[in-house]
Amino acid sequence: MTSSNMETALKRRGVRGDDLLNATDLANALKEKNGIVSDDGIATLYHRTTPENAKAIVKEQRMTSKEDGLFFGTRPAGSIEGYGEAVVRVEIPVEKLQLDDEFPQEYHVRMPTGAIGKKIPVRASAMSVDKVSSTKVVLSYLKSTAEDNHGPGTYKVSKALQGLAAEAMKYDTFDEFEKAFLVEIKHGTYWHWTDDPNFTIDKEKGPRDMSSLSTGKMTKGALMITSDFRYWSTYGPGEKGRPYAALIDMSDVPKEAYYQVKRGFGNEFYVSDPSRARVTAVYPRARAFQVDSERKKMLPQSSEELEMFYNKVREGTKKPQ
Repeated sequence: MTSSNMETALKRRGVRGDDLLNATDLANALKEKNGIVSDDGIATLYHRTTPENAKAIVKEQRMTSKEDGLFFGTRPAGSIEGYGEAVVRVEIPVEKLQLDDEFPQEYHVRMPTGAIGKKIPVRASAMSVDKVSSTKVVLSYLKSTAEDNHGPGTYKVSKALQGLAAEAMKYDTFDEFEKAFLVEIKHGTYWHWTDDPNFTIDKEKGPRDMSSLSTGKMTKGALMITSDFRYWSTYGPGEKGRPYAALIDMSDVPKEAYYQVKRGFGNEFYVSDPSRARVTAVYPRARAFQVDSERKKMLPQSSEELEMFYNKVREGTKKPQ
Protein backbone atom coordinates (compact mmCIF):
# COMPACT_ATOMS: atom_id res chain seq x y z
CA MET A 1 0.00 0.00 0.00
CA THR A 2 1.96 3.01 -1.26
CA SER A 3 1.03 6.34 0.27
CA SER A 4 -0.47 9.11 -1.82
CA ASN A 5 2.29 11.34 -0.41
CA MET A 6 4.91 9.10 -2.01
CA GLU A 7 3.20 9.15 -5.39
CA THR A 8 2.94 12.94 -5.18
CA ALA A 9 6.65 13.20 -4.33
CA LEU A 10 7.59 10.89 -7.21
CA LYS A 11 5.50 12.88 -9.65
CA ARG A 12 7.18 16.09 -8.48
CA ARG A 13 10.49 14.48 -9.41
CA GLY A 14 9.14 13.82 -12.90
CA VAL A 15 8.37 10.11 -12.46
CA ARG A 16 5.41 9.11 -14.66
CA GLY A 17 3.69 6.14 -16.30
CA ASP A 18 5.42 2.77 -16.05
CA ASP A 19 8.33 4.30 -14.17
CA LEU A 20 5.91 5.48 -11.48
CA LEU A 21 4.33 2.03 -11.22
CA ASN A 22 7.75 0.35 -11.05
CA ALA A 23 8.92 2.74 -8.33
CA THR A 24 5.85 2.24 -6.16
CA ASP A 25 5.94 -1.53 -6.66
CA LEU A 26 9.59 -1.61 -5.59
CA ALA A 27 8.85 0.57 -2.55
CA ASN A 28 6.13 -1.86 -1.47
CA ALA A 29 8.41 -4.85 -2.03
CA LEU A 30 11.18 -3.33 0.09
CA LYS A 31 8.75 -2.60 2.91
CA GLU A 32 7.51 -6.20 2.89
CA LYS A 33 10.96 -7.25 4.10
CA ASN A 34 11.16 -4.37 6.59
CA GLY A 35 13.12 -2.13 4.25
CA ILE A 36 12.84 1.57 5.05
CA VAL A 37 11.24 3.83 2.44
CA SER A 38 10.14 7.30 3.51
CA ASP A 39 6.85 8.95 2.56
CA ASP A 40 8.67 10.94 -0.11
CA GLY A 41 10.05 7.78 -1.73
CA ILE A 42 13.61 7.77 -0.37
CA ALA A 43 14.98 4.31 0.42
CA THR A 44 17.47 3.76 3.26
CA LEU A 45 19.95 1.12 2.08
CA TYR A 46 23.31 -0.35 3.04
CA HIS A 47 26.52 -0.85 1.06
CA ARG A 48 29.38 -3.13 2.11
CA THR A 49 32.92 -2.20 1.09
CA THR A 50 36.46 -1.80 2.47
CA PRO A 51 37.05 0.54 5.44
CA GLU A 52 39.09 2.83 3.16
CA ASN A 53 36.33 3.06 0.55
CA ALA A 54 33.69 3.62 3.23
CA LYS A 55 35.60 6.63 4.60
CA ALA A 56 35.98 8.05 1.10
CA ILE A 57 32.29 7.62 0.30
CA VAL A 58 31.20 9.39 3.46
CA LYS A 59 33.77 12.18 3.03
CA GLU A 60 33.05 12.84 -0.66
CA GLN A 61 29.32 11.95 -0.60
CA ARG A 62 29.70 10.04 -3.84
CA MET A 63 30.35 6.47 -5.00
CA THR A 64 32.32 5.10 -7.95
CA SER A 65 30.80 2.15 -9.80
CA LYS A 66 33.05 -0.86 -10.44
CA GLU A 67 30.40 -2.25 -12.78
CA ASP A 68 27.62 -0.47 -14.68
CA GLY A 69 25.71 -0.16 -11.44
CA LEU A 70 25.95 0.24 -7.66
CA PHE A 71 24.63 -2.44 -5.34
CA PHE A 72 22.90 -2.18 -1.95
CA GLY A 73 20.98 -4.28 0.56
CA THR A 74 17.97 -3.52 2.74
CA ARG A 75 19.86 -4.78 5.83
CA PRO A 76 23.38 -3.93 7.01
CA ALA A 77 24.12 -7.56 7.89
CA GLY A 78 23.07 -10.94 6.52
CA SER A 79 23.69 -11.95 2.91
CA ILE A 80 25.36 -8.59 2.21
CA GLU A 81 28.24 -9.31 4.62
CA GLY A 82 30.37 -11.06 2.00
CA TYR A 83 30.90 -7.82 0.09
CA GLY A 84 33.12 -6.03 2.61
CA GLU A 85 34.00 -5.36 6.23
CA ALA A 86 32.70 -1.79 6.43
CA VAL A 87 29.13 -0.55 6.09
CA VAL A 88 27.83 2.68 4.61
CA ARG A 89 24.21 3.75 5.04
CA VAL A 90 22.83 5.61 2.01
CA GLU A 91 19.55 7.30 1.09
CA ILE A 92 18.50 6.95 -2.57
CA PRO A 93 15.29 7.88 -4.43
CA VAL A 94 13.42 4.66 -5.04
CA GLU A 95 12.84 5.44 -8.74
CA LYS A 96 16.60 5.13 -9.34
CA LEU A 97 16.68 1.52 -8.10
CA GLN A 98 16.03 -1.91 -9.57
CA LEU A 99 15.47 -5.20 -7.74
CA ASP A 100 18.59 -7.34 -8.08
CA ASP A 101 18.17 -10.34 -5.75
CA GLU A 102 15.89 -11.67 -3.02
CA PHE A 103 16.71 -13.46 0.24
CA PRO A 104 14.44 -14.69 3.07
CA GLN A 105 14.81 -11.50 5.12
CA GLU A 106 16.28 -8.96 2.72
CA TYR A 107 16.43 -7.60 -0.82
CA HIS A 108 19.47 -6.55 -2.79
CA VAL A 109 18.93 -3.69 -5.23
CA ARG A 110 20.92 -2.15 -8.05
CA MET A 111 21.28 1.49 -9.05
CA PRO A 112 22.21 1.61 -12.77
CA THR A 113 25.01 4.03 -13.60
CA GLY A 114 25.35 3.45 -17.35
CA ALA A 115 29.12 3.07 -17.22
CA ILE A 116 31.97 1.58 -15.20
CA GLY A 117 33.89 4.10 -13.13
CA LYS A 118 31.16 6.71 -13.08
CA LYS A 119 30.99 8.85 -9.93
CA ILE A 120 27.49 9.08 -8.46
CA PRO A 121 26.43 11.59 -5.77
CA VAL A 122 24.85 9.93 -2.72
CA ARG A 123 23.73 10.89 0.76
CA ALA A 124 25.92 8.62 2.88
CA SER A 125 26.81 8.06 6.52
CA ALA A 126 29.10 5.56 8.24
CA MET A 127 27.97 2.69 10.45
CA SER A 128 29.97 0.90 13.12
CA VAL A 129 30.71 -2.65 12.01
CA ASP A 130 30.38 -3.77 15.63
CA LYS A 131 26.71 -2.76 15.47
CA VAL A 132 25.87 -4.72 12.35
CA SER A 133 28.05 -7.84 12.18
CA SER A 134 25.76 -10.84 12.40
CA THR A 135 28.20 -12.54 14.79
CA LYS A 136 28.26 -9.58 17.19
CA VAL A 137 24.97 -7.75 16.88
CA VAL A 138 22.93 -9.96 19.19
CA LEU A 139 25.52 -9.59 21.90
CA SER A 140 24.97 -5.84 21.70
CA TYR A 141 21.23 -6.48 22.15
CA LEU A 142 21.67 -8.96 24.98
CA LYS A 143 24.52 -7.91 27.23
CA SER A 144 25.75 -10.30 29.87
CA THR A 145 25.31 -8.83 33.31
CA ALA A 146 27.22 -11.44 35.29
CA GLU A 147 29.72 -8.78 36.33
CA ASP A 148 27.03 -6.76 38.13
CA ASN A 149 26.04 -9.68 40.38
CA HIS A 150 23.07 -10.88 38.36
CA GLY A 151 24.85 -14.18 37.83
CA PRO A 152 25.87 -16.11 34.71
CA GLY A 153 23.23 -16.75 32.10
CA THR A 154 21.36 -13.54 32.89
CA TYR A 155 20.95 -10.99 30.09
CA LYS A 156 19.75 -7.46 29.71
CA VAL A 157 17.38 -6.99 26.77
CA SER A 158 17.36 -3.74 24.85
CA LYS A 159 14.08 -1.90 25.46
CA ALA A 160 13.39 -1.84 21.70
CA LEU A 161 13.54 -5.66 21.61
CA GLN A 162 11.64 -6.54 24.76
CA GLY A 163 8.55 -7.27 22.66
CA LEU A 164 10.50 -9.71 20.50
CA ALA A 165 12.00 -11.29 23.60
CA ALA A 166 8.47 -11.81 24.93
CA GLU A 167 7.55 -13.48 21.63
CA ALA A 168 10.55 -15.81 21.95
CA MET A 169 9.38 -16.92 25.40
CA LYS A 170 6.04 -18.03 23.93
CA TYR A 171 7.58 -20.74 21.71
CA ASP A 172 9.10 -24.00 22.96
CA THR A 173 11.36 -24.43 19.94
CA PHE A 174 13.36 -22.10 17.73
CA ASP A 175 11.68 -23.52 14.60
CA GLU A 176 8.28 -22.41 15.91
CA PHE A 177 9.64 -18.99 16.82
CA GLU A 178 11.36 -18.53 13.45
CA LYS A 179 8.14 -19.45 11.63
CA ALA A 180 6.20 -16.89 13.68
CA PHE A 181 8.87 -14.28 12.94
CA LEU A 182 9.13 -14.93 9.19
CA VAL A 183 5.63 -16.07 8.21
CA GLU A 184 3.34 -14.36 10.68
CA ILE A 185 5.65 -11.33 11.03
CA LYS A 186 5.47 -11.43 14.81
CA HIS A 187 8.33 -9.03 15.43
CA GLY A 188 7.28 -7.85 18.87
CA THR A 189 6.35 -4.27 17.92
CA TYR A 190 2.65 -3.75 17.24
CA TRP A 191 0.68 -0.65 16.32
CA HIS A 192 -2.90 0.54 16.15
CA TRP A 193 -3.58 3.64 14.05
CA THR A 194 -6.14 5.95 15.64
CA ASP A 195 -7.75 9.40 15.63
CA ASP A 196 -7.60 9.52 19.43
CA PRO A 197 -4.46 10.94 21.12
CA ASN A 198 -5.67 9.32 24.34
CA PHE A 199 -6.46 5.92 22.83
CA THR A 200 -7.20 3.08 25.23
CA ILE A 201 -8.32 -0.47 24.61
CA ASP A 202 -12.07 -0.41 25.19
CA LYS A 203 -13.85 -3.74 25.68
CA GLU A 204 -17.10 -2.10 24.55
CA LYS A 205 -15.62 -1.27 21.15
CA GLY A 206 -14.05 -3.32 18.40
CA PRO A 207 -13.06 -3.46 14.73
CA ARG A 208 -15.48 -3.54 11.82
CA ASP A 209 -14.83 -5.93 8.96
CA MET A 210 -14.90 -3.64 5.93
CA SER A 211 -13.95 -6.27 3.34
CA SER A 212 -16.24 -6.72 0.36
CA LEU A 213 -17.69 -9.97 1.71
CA SER A 214 -18.50 -8.65 5.15
CA THR A 215 -21.54 -7.06 6.76
CA GLY A 216 -19.47 -4.23 8.26
CA LYS A 217 -20.59 -5.14 11.79
CA MET A 218 -18.40 -4.44 14.80
CA THR A 219 -16.72 -7.29 16.68
CA LYS A 220 -17.15 -6.12 20.25
CA GLY A 221 -14.14 -6.50 22.55
CA ALA A 222 -11.62 -7.42 19.84
CA LEU A 223 -8.71 -5.34 18.51
CA MET A 224 -6.85 -5.03 15.20
CA ILE A 225 -3.11 -4.34 15.23
CA THR A 226 -0.27 -4.46 12.70
CA SER A 227 3.46 -5.14 12.78
CA ASP A 228 3.83 -3.36 9.41
CA PHE A 229 3.40 0.20 10.62
CA ARG A 230 4.06 1.93 7.31
CA TYR A 231 1.75 -0.29 5.27
CA TRP A 232 -1.25 1.07 7.16
CA SER A 233 -0.03 4.66 7.42
CA THR A 234 -2.38 5.89 4.66
CA TYR A 235 -5.44 3.89 5.69
CA GLY A 236 -8.28 6.23 6.54
CA PRO A 237 -10.47 8.94 5.04
CA GLY A 238 -9.00 10.26 1.79
CA GLU A 239 -5.99 7.91 2.20
CA LYS A 240 -4.41 10.53 4.45
CA GLY A 241 -4.09 8.12 7.35
CA ARG A 242 -4.80 8.58 11.03
CA PRO A 243 -3.00 11.31 13.01
CA TYR A 244 -1.87 9.05 15.88
CA ALA A 245 -0.45 5.57 16.38
CA ALA A 246 -0.78 3.59 19.60
CA LEU A 247 2.10 1.28 20.52
CA ILE A 248 0.60 -1.96 21.83
CA ASP A 249 2.48 -4.24 24.24
CA MET A 250 1.49 -7.85 23.53
CA SER A 251 3.99 -9.43 25.94
CA ASP A 252 1.35 -10.95 28.22
CA VAL A 253 -1.07 -11.98 25.49
CA PRO A 254 -1.01 -15.73 24.65
CA LYS A 255 0.27 -16.39 21.14
CA GLU A 256 -2.99 -18.12 20.19
CA ALA A 257 -5.00 -14.96 20.98
CA TYR A 258 -3.62 -12.94 18.02
CA TYR A 259 -3.04 -14.06 14.49
CA GLN A 260 -2.77 -12.76 10.94
CA VAL A 261 -6.08 -12.38 9.12
CA LYS A 262 -6.57 -12.30 5.37
CA ARG A 263 -9.19 -9.73 4.43
CA GLY A 264 -7.28 -8.57 1.36
CA PHE A 265 -5.87 -5.50 3.12
CA GLY A 266 -2.40 -6.70 4.13
CA ASN A 267 -0.50 -7.21 7.37
CA GLU A 268 -2.99 -7.13 10.24
CA PHE A 269 -3.52 -9.17 13.39
CA TYR A 270 -6.89 -9.97 14.93
CA VAL A 271 -6.65 -9.95 18.72
CA SER A 272 -9.57 -12.01 19.96
CA ASP A 273 -8.97 -11.13 23.61
CA PRO A 274 -6.92 -7.95 24.16
CA SER A 275 -7.60 -7.82 27.91
CA ARG A 276 -3.92 -8.49 28.64
CA ALA A 277 -2.62 -6.12 25.96
CA ARG A 278 -1.40 -2.69 27.07
CA VAL A 279 -1.11 0.68 25.36
CA THR A 280 2.41 1.81 26.23
CA ALA A 281 2.35 5.10 24.28
CA VAL A 282 0.36 7.07 21.73
CA TYR A 283 2.53 9.01 19.29
CA PRO A 284 1.84 11.68 16.66
CA ARG A 285 2.57 10.37 13.15
CA ALA A 286 6.07 11.80 12.75
CA ARG A 287 7.34 10.48 16.08
CA ALA A 288 5.70 7.09 15.50
CA PHE A 289 7.58 6.76 12.19
CA GLN A 290 10.85 7.43 14.03
CA VAL A 291 10.12 4.89 16.76
CA ASP A 292 9.13 2.20 14.28
CA SER A 293 12.19 2.78 12.09
CA GLU A 294 14.57 2.57 15.04
CA ARG A 295 12.99 -0.65 16.25
CA LYS A 296 13.18 -2.25 12.81
CA LYS A 297 16.89 -1.46 12.60
CA MET A 298 17.39 -3.42 15.83
CA LEU A 299 15.75 -6.64 14.60
CA PRO A 300 17.92 -9.76 14.11
CA GLN A 301 19.04 -9.83 10.50
CA SER A 302 19.67 -13.48 9.70
CA SER A 303 18.47 -16.90 10.80
CA GLU A 304 21.73 -17.37 12.71
CA GLU A 305 21.25 -14.09 14.53
CA LEU A 306 17.59 -14.82 15.28
CA GLU A 307 18.52 -18.21 16.75
CA MET A 308 21.24 -16.62 18.89
CA PHE A 309 18.70 -14.08 20.13
CA TYR A 310 16.18 -16.85 20.91
CA ASN A 311 18.71 -18.93 22.81
CA LYS A 312 20.04 -16.01 24.85
CA VAL A 313 16.52 -14.90 25.78
CA ARG A 314 15.54 -18.43 26.79
CA GLU A 315 18.65 -18.79 28.94
CA GLY A 316 17.60 -15.91 31.12
CA THR A 317 16.60 -12.26 30.82
CA LYS A 318 16.08 -9.22 32.91
CA LYS A 319 14.66 -5.81 32.01
CA PRO A 320 16.97 -2.79 31.79
CA GLN A 321 17.36 -0.80 34.99
